[in-house]
Amino acid sequence: MVGELLIKNATAMILGGMSSINEMNPLIRDYIMSHDNGHSGFQEIITAFLPHLLALLVLMVIVSRSLHYSLRWLKQPLIVCQLITGILLFSFLPRPKDTLPTTNEKSYINSANRRVEEVLGGIGIMFNLFIGAVKLDVSSVYEFGRKKPLIIGVASQFITLGVGSLLCGLFHEQIESFFGVSVQFLMFALQPLSSTYPVVLCDMFTELGLLNTELGRLALSSSMMQCFAGWIFIIVLNVLAQARVSLRSGFITLVCILVLITIIIFVIRPYTVWIVRTTRFNARVRDKHIFMITLIVLALTLLDDIVGFAYPDGAIIMGLIMPHGPPLGTALIERVDLVTSELLLPLSFMRNGILFDWAGLVKELHVVLGVEFFVLITFLAKLFGCAAAAKYCKMSFKDGLLIGLMMNFRGLVDVLVFLSMAGKLIDKAMFTALVLSTVAISAICAPLVSFFYEPLRTKRKKGSQTVQNVHFSSELRMMTCFYNDKPVSALIDFFESSTSSETNKSVSIYTLHLVELQGSAASSLILHRNNQGCINPARMDRNKKDASVFPYTSHSPLKTMHQDVCSLILEKNIALVIVPYPRKNSVAALEDDVAMRALVPLVLQQVILTS
Repeated sequence: MVGELLIKNATAMILGGMSSINEMNPLIRDYIMSHDNGHSGFQEIITAFLPHLLALLVLMVIVSRSLHYSLRWLKQPLIVCQLITGILLFSFLPRPKDTLPTTNEKSYINSANRRVEEVLGGIGIMFNLFIGAVKLDVSSVYEFGRKKPLIIGVASQFITLGVGSLLCGLFHEQIESFFGVSVQFLMFALQPLSSTYPVVLCDMFTELGLLNTELGRLALSSSMMQCFAGWIFIIVLNVLAQARVSLRSGFITLVCILVLITIIIFVIRPYTVWIVRTTRFNARVRDKHIFMITLIVLALTLLDDIVGFAYPDGAIIMGLIMPHGPPLGTALIERVDLVTSELLLPLSFMRNGILFDWAGLVKELHVVLGVEFFVLITFLAKLFGCAAAAKYCKMSFKDGLLIGLMMNFRGLVDVLVFLSMAGKLIDKAMFTALVLSTVAISAICAPLVSFFYEPLRTKRKKGSQTVQNVHFSSELRMMTCFYNDKPVSALIDFFESSTSSETNKSVSIYTLHLVELQGSAASSLILHRNNQGCINPARMDRNKKDASVFPYTSHSPLKTMHQDVCSLILEKNIALVIVPYPRKNSVAALEDDVAMRALVPLVLQQVILTS
């Protein structure tokens, strides 16, 4: 309506029908005057929704990325920098009012904008957790067998729950009288403090380069086992809670949960598998499938909230049933992750800063100390609980402590649980203490793991694993790695010339096909039992009996792919490593060739340090 009136009045003024702005339509005159009044016009524009939203996004992204860049030498993850940015920015800005802003209001964050931004931030959280779960592979929990991840995951949670419950049960009077903290609140806070969420570990390990390490894979598998056990516990608890009200309510809750599980297993999962099956190799997944999956995420999240789960659980469950990797998993990450993680998710950190109460933190210092003391006890219980479980699984005590530090990583899901408690079970001072403890634990554990964990450590004497140390009559072990089949022909010629039948020396050839990990966080190092790799042993006609070929495939991120190469060198006691180095072509520099050239110095550096 305003646009039509503007056109009509502008036309009339051009044709000479109006001599001044006072003869305009009153609606148009008020609209123009309200946007051309100096400082008051700027105040109105800056408190309007769209400029306000864009200003928040730009401010959050610039400050968080700058902080992350400046703290990179401390190995600080991005989520820690984003939480700190939200705290520093929004806890010191003027507080929002409970009513809609007036023209004279000086608050930059008003309640009307805040509600919309919280909704957008919640959507960003939901899809961020969904994309994080898409990267996980449920079948990877069996990589170490069922025993080890189950023992470490369940033990870490139940030992923490047991220690926290025992502390609250034995010293509840002292806790309430000395610290002034409600034992009921501590019991509610015990569940998130004892849990480790695989989505959080996935993001942390990706930044720290731990996805394709042994302890990283074990910690991720243990957290998934713990997550599955936690969901079963929540289902039983919800059914029993409803059954205490009435048997009919408990029965209805159980039926709803079973129907939801049936829909997930027999409707949604087959639909996603059908998408993968009908998509041609290297073809693009259709947009209608991506749109339908996003709608299913919203619907499943709503249904999970109805039956008693928290809404993040619905997004995580939906992500776990997605086929990881290409084509569907990669397509979802490429089309959904950027918008949700970089545009919508930063808005969720605004609420953390707004709920911060520094004055209450000082005023209720004894309460805050009680909360922090309880958080410290649960941290130590999980740390040494993981170490004890790892020792039971015949691992070293140092590796057990490192897994304990990894299982103590905190992130977005933990803060989200504390946000759900704010205003109901805890006040702003307690919320401030819990979020600060989350930031502190992650900020401390991440550098400790990066500093003390050496995935390629060896007990062998340096310099003992070379061709010069191989005895004439012992087996010669060689290895080569490649991205594609271009260097295969030249490698076969070299291996044929190296395995002469005139000598009695046996030769073992390990071939490692390097594949970039896309759309998944489940890195793997696979030995092909049927000896079918890029180098086929049948092509070595002259020396079949003298050479044994063991083809491997490595799926890992590009920046940590050298770890799989070096780990295989140390594990198999390789004496000669051949890494093809493609010549640089200024006309057409292929991505695989660039990645292979970057791999060579990393492998050389690690081999020199360890062999």
